[in-house]
Amino acid sequence: MPFFSFIYIMIKNSIFISFIFCFSVPGFSQLIEGDLLKDSRKIISDITPVIKPSNYDGKITFKISVNSEGTITAADILEERTTIVSTPAKIKAKNLVYNIKFEPGTYYPKFHTGIYQIIYKKN
Repeated sequence: MPFFSFIYIMIKNSIFISFIFCFSVPGFSQLIEGDLLKDSRKIISDITPVIKPSNYDGKITFKISVNSEGTITAADILEERTTIVSTPAKIKAKNLVYNIKFEPGTYYPKFHTGIYQIIYKKN
């Protein structure tokens, strides 16, 4: 009987962990770290961080700075965390990033920072 109890507990724990993982991963948000994520500042624009179809498969990672109005004031590519080398793809991603709006608020820092990723998916 102890063997079946062990199996039951393992299955129960696996289902619980799967449930937590599925519902804790943010939808299309590609804000991956920084104060913006830590302070749960929400993206209010309707922009998807996934570009498809594309000729590339990879990611472009940015360090962004957001003012108290929710506008991105700086977006610098982090080359060491970027897998795409195409300059036109980087320009397209940077233009997309500058169109992202965050929720405004005077209680946020003057320049709130974070790391944001744009994902390229091949056809």
